Amino acid sequence: MQRRIFWVVLMIAPAFAACTSVPVEVPAPAPDPRVLAIHEQTVFADMHAHPSRFHRANVESITGAEVDLYRASTMDLVVANISSDMAFDGSYFKRDGSKVEKGEYKPAPGEVYALSADRLMRLNKTFELGFAVHADTPESVIAARQANAVAIMPALEGADALEGDIDNLYAMHEQGLRLIQLVHFRNNELGHVQTWPYSPGGLTEFGEEVVRAANRLGMIIDMAHANAETQADILALSTQPVVFSHGGVRRYTDHDRAVTDDQIRAIAATGGVVGIWPHGRHIADIAEMVDYIEHVIEVGGIDHVGIGSDLRGVSTYVKGFDSDAKFHAIATELLDRGYSADGVGKVMGGNFFRVWQEVTAMAQTAAFDVFEATIPELQAALNSGKTTSHVLVRQYLDRIEAFDRDGPQLNAMIAINPQAMEEAARLDQERQARGARGPLHGIPIVLKDNFDTADMPTTGGSVALQGFIPPDEGFQVRKLREAGVVIIGKTNLHELARGIETISSLGGQTLNPYDPRRNPGGSSGGTAAAVAASFAAVGMGSDTCGSIRIPAANNNLFGLRVTQGLSSRDGIIPLSDTQDVGGPLARSMIDLVTVLDVTVGEDPVDKQTRGASTKIPETYRHHLQAESLEGARLGLLTDYVQETGDYSDVSKVIRKATRLMAESGAEIVEIEIEGLENLRTTTSVINYEFRVGLDNYLVRSYAPVKSLAEILETGQFHPALEDRFRRSANTDATAKEYFDRLERRDELAQLLVGAMTSNELDALVYPTLRVKPNLVGERQSGSLCHIAAHSGLPAISLPAGFTADGVPVGIELLARPFEEGRLIELGFGWEQVAMPRRPPALTPSLQET
Repeated sequence: MQRRIFWVVLMIAPAFAACTSVPVEVPAPAPDPRVLAIHEQTVFADMHAHPSRFHRANVESITGAEVDLYRASTMDLVVANISSDMAFDGSYFKRDGSKVEKGEYKPAPGEVYALSADRLMRLNKTFELGFAVHADTPESVIAARQANAVAIMPALEGADALEGDIDNLYAMHEQGLRLIQLVHFRNNELGHVQTWPYSPGGLTEFGEEVVRAANRLGMIIDMAHANAETQADILALSTQPVVFSHGGVRRYTDHDRAVTDDQIRAIAATGGVVGIWPHGRHIADIAEMVDYIEHVIEVGGIDHVGIGSDLRGVSTYVKGFDSDAKFHAIATELLDRGYSADGVGKVMGGNFFRVWQEVTAMAQTAAFDVFEATIPELQAALNSGKTTSHVLVRQYLDRIEAFDRDGPQLNAMIAINPQAMEEAARLDQERQARGARGPLHGIPIVLKDNFDTADMPTTGGSVALQGFIPPDEGFQVRKLREAGVVIIGKTNLHELARGIETISSLGGQTLNPYDPRRNPGGSSGGTAAAVAASFAAVGMGSDTCGSIRIPAANNNLFGLRVTQGLSSRDGIIPLSDTQDVGGPLARSMIDLVTVLDVTVGEDPVDKQTRGASTKIPETYRHHLQAESLEGARLGLLTDYVQETGDYSDVSKVIRKATRLMAESGAEIVEIEIEGLENLRTTTSVINYEFRVGLDNYLVRSYAPVKSLAEILETGQFHPALEDRFRRSANTDATAKEYFDRLERRDELAQLLVGAMTSNELDALVYPTLRVKPNLVGERQSGSLCHIAAHSGLPAISLPAGFTADGVPVGIELLARPFEEGRLIELGFGWEQVAMPRRPPALTPSLQET
């Protein structure tokens, strides 16, 4: 791999008119051969004064020794001015070395120049012809990224860049900004700076907020140009390295911008570097200059001192010193005083090189992309400082804007959490202060809008509940909050979960990201579409008869319905007391299991969960075993895999999937279970339980409507739901048929468990949905959701593959009570051999578009 040498130039301040100096004639010393030994670790930054030395066309004018010394600087140096409003009065050299006429010139965004101008510039140099940018607005940072810049992007000049909005800092960080200079030559909303006369005062309240945000983001702060009070405030708040790119030292000057010895020590303590510059002082000779350097070395240590950041100050006060002569003279004097070549290299720029190499390396790394990222990948990026929870939320919101509101207009989201960014920032602070709570700390998720939240409306997709905020949160939501998730928003659902096409009076129709002509499944279709399109890391749904598994199948996801009673239903708008469960939909098994660990467990409020803790392992992650298909016996229900008529497309995918399972070591046993079809179709109790459960919830939660009858009377529902709502409203929950159905459920469970036991099976296998997702507006048929929902047994829907026309298909595995662990093993084993996850083409990475 080609070795990179980064060439960094920090801000070069103009000489102040108010300063007077006495020129001193000093002969330019000959290059000292010892200096050449340190050039590779040196950042020599006098580009402002002598830009022509760094053009290939002018190499011939440099001596042989200097050519060697500046070798790293003659490789097609380019500077990119990305700012849209910059005007210069100076000389410009294009990439080919040709000169642009002197005078005012305004480069277009993205034009490439090497500049000699009385204008602050930052440079980044690599052998791979990297860009260097002056980026002073969020827009210019984004433009730099679009121009494929190797983007150090350290110029963030006060409130003009931030525009008073902390989110701009996060946006610029996401695009590559890794260093900020808070204040620059003027007073602004951040703090007080060098002016004539100097303005009193330190950081403003907003400036303090910016410093804290920079700390959370792991950004380096350059406090050059800040006055003494502002410098002190920055140092008091900073937990990241602080750089003083250039300026005086108080012992040698009374300049207000100069740093004190205590500040030098403080900068060194942060791991930063003090850039020294004899500003405001008459320097008579090189010896006096080196005295000045030695003082800073003694105070801050040789690892935290650098003059390579700005040598123009010497030429301002010592006539006749051009850049190479200054460099050699100072380096030679330090060598003569006994400093090692390594130490001199550090002082002459190596220390700045170290800092800026880190900055550049961070900035060169593309912004972490949330697209298809797993929870472990997100956590790794958070722990390494590559991203923050705040940035993750922003990226997911950008995707929602691009694909839910625009683009294919999936309409998966019913509401966005207005506090999501703030919650993420708090979790970032907590991570920095105390570490992560666990694998879900700072992870953005979405919730189906039938999960109670105390800070957002819970509507069930019904206009009758628009704006309704429950008095407290449900059990699973509380557990997720305790784990540190950020709830980005609520997803659309089939209204009050009473269907499998995901249409509601408040949310409208959600579309399938794989084919917007088709429905996404339901009732958790909004969650499934959102997770499939990477609107969040993972999502929560509820399953009464397939409402997790059908959306999972239709959106190429993993969805688990747990054993009835393994997780609490508290705080989920009820549809059926004996069938409701809540749980995750995810793009990977590791994500599903990570959320499952947090959301299962006993809840005193939900009597169904009594004893659940005895059925739950320490973590379901132990069941993520890659070769778990080896030796498994799986019973394929052949009655539901007919390769004729409407069932043909799906059945072919299921058959292909089971063949792959067999090739991976599983034994596929084809079976038929007599009586299964009759029992699965005569054991639903939703019509009997919906009205009673909903009415109780509405009254208990102080909802704006108090009953299903009131919703029907006021017409506050989607017309597509009327038949189902009226059927439930008119069904007698005390009827004998209701209790007969409950009894037949026990028969169904016994029949299924018996078949697994007699055939020595680990699980039964069948399609989640026997036909492809229907077109929007049509009723969905072909569901086999009743098998698990009416028996209370656990079932997982896995991505099986795609039909010939690109429609996702799900394969379902059903196990004995509380054998979620075995289903996870089989699901993870399938994921490893099939790698079935394929993102929708309509919602690609925003970083690649």
